[in-house]
Amino acid sequence: QLHNGYYKCELCVGQSDFEELITEKAYKNRRSATSGIINSPKNLSLARFVTIMPLLYNDGKDNLEYHPAGMRLASIKKPSDAMTEIHRMLDIIKARGFPFRTDGVILYPLDKDLRINHNDYMDEAIAYKINTAEGKTKIKYGYMSIGRLGNAIPMVKVEPVEVNETIVEDVSLSSYDKYAGMDLHENETVIIYSAGDVIPQLKVCEPREYNSNSPYLKIPRTCPYCNEALERIGSEYKCTNPNCPRLITGQITNFLVKLGAENISDKTIELLYENRL
Repeated sequence: QLHNGYYKCELCVGQSDFEELITEKAYKNRRSATSGIINSPKNLSLARFVTIMPLLYNDGKDNLEYHPAGMRLASIKKPSDAMTEIHRMLDIIKARGFPFRTDGVILYPLDKDLRINHNDYMDEAIAYKINTAEGKTKIKYGYMSIGRLGNAIPMVKVEPVEVNETIVEDVSLSSYDKYAGMDLHENETVIIYSAGDVIPQLKVCEPREYNSNSPYLKIPRTCPYCNEALERIGSEYKCTNPNCPRLITGQITNFLVKLGAENISDKTIELLYENRL
């Protein structure tokens, strides 16, 4: 703390530190490790694995200057130079060997004296949101996921793959039309990536990677709960069987959630229904 303010920092666990950390405490990934250590006093002894990356520093005159860790200067004379430099930076931080998980890059225009606008650090800055990692895996099978109100979403079960430090095994294909247009094959190698840093998405490899005799991936247009044919409504498919256990329990769960009931899951209500409770 300075007498005129605070340092602004990012706290994170680097890859090499994480590998040593999990020998002492088994965290699932670097994100959960960072939050687990800094939010719990009992984990204070593990703080040595956390790296503090200052975004603001003292210039020696009690002035806070903006200085992001990992900053690099680039001479940009035309727009194409900016894009070239951005792609260079993206290649660096997307690499699996990059020590920290990074989800964006910001370009700050500076004047000829390398000064930034201190009235507004983000003035004319351009931010780029990125996905830091993607993983290749193989399709195991396809299936339909039925929502609480009967909406049917085609899903793909894949061999476990790590993407953005999350193990992914199930991927939504959004709609049946999208699934049909992808012409996926059984055991095909696909790329899983994280859209918006949250939702796993699937894309095919270019060129495609599957055996020449591999059949198309089939996802039946039937409800896995009641085996009734799904009904197409507009561009979507739904289960409209009033006796479908998924719809019956889904409506109950949906009602309880809207009432604000806590710790209510679809599985809990399904088990109560199956046992006639």
